[in-house]
Amino acid sequence: MASTDQSTQLSIVVVSTLPWPALRGCLEHVSPQAQRLGAEFIVVMPDRRGLPDDAYPDVVRVVEPGGSLLHLRARGFAQARGAIIAMTEDHCHPHPTWCEAILRSHADHPSAPVIIGRVENTARGGVGDWATYLLGNGAFMAPLNAGIYQGAISSANASFKRASLPATFPRYGWSGAWHADWLRQRGERVLLDPRPAVDHHLPIGLGSACALFYQVGRCERGLEQSGEQRVHWSRVLEAVRAGLASPLAGVRTGLRVAVRKGRDRAWAVGSIPAVALLAACHNAGALVGLLAGPGDAPHRLY
Repeated sequence: MASTDQSTQLSIVVVSTLPWPALRGCLEHVSPQAQRLGAEFIVVMPDRRGLPDDAYPDVVRVVEPGGSLLHLRARGFAQARGAIIAMTEDHCHPHPTWCEAILRSHADHPSAPVIIGRVENTARGGVGDWATYLLGNGAFMAPLNAGIYQGAISSANASFKRASLPATFPRYGWSGAWHADWLRQRGERVLLDPRPAVDHHLPIGLGSACALFYQVGRCERGLEQSGEQRVHWSRVLEAVRAGLASPLAGVRTGLRVAVRKGRDRAWAVGSIPAVALLAACHNAGALVGLLAGPGDAPHRLY
């Protein structure tokens, strides 16, 4: 972990594994804010195709050749020098006051190690777009009540107090599920705050979404299993049970958003079959990961 620079109040970390211009929309929304506040803005990439050398000179470029998404995120944390480190994804568009809202939120909650903000969906081309959003970030859709959050940390809109970060991350890098578990073991709690807001803009067909969620599942469970000397069959049975329950989980996810959020109900309900399918793909990947390891799944995430 890099040493803290007292003059740097905020660092912003964005990881991009895709070639330019996949990152352009995010940069257009974040760069003016970073310049206005004097924040450190870091983009971490596996190669230089993600950001042309002559574009956005204010951005600190970090290249980790061949790095997976999880490795790149850990490298971004290690590079950042700010007292607060904000993270978003290359397909997200932070709102114009995102950075200021993050700083206010941490000032108002000085004991909170991590704060997750609001995530809205602006990709509305089909059920693949909505199902991907609902399964990954539907819990952070407005209305979002401030309070303690028990799930995995979202990489779409999270900010971290530097003093509360671990000195080292797992050898595979950073994941929101691992970090949330690490904090719980220390008796610390992740907070929700609706003030920092981003738009999640990931147009994706249903077939591509199925492939992505399969790789996510295989990556998560495969990396978890890779450090073990043998397969824990109790985990395999757990994965099988979860896979069988996936359609019901998808129904619950869609209905929960439709009922509790009270917005976009037609899309939420209409996406229920697709959400169930993505959940099943995720659990199929988890089962393969437990039995055969992560394979190249970490390098297929984006």
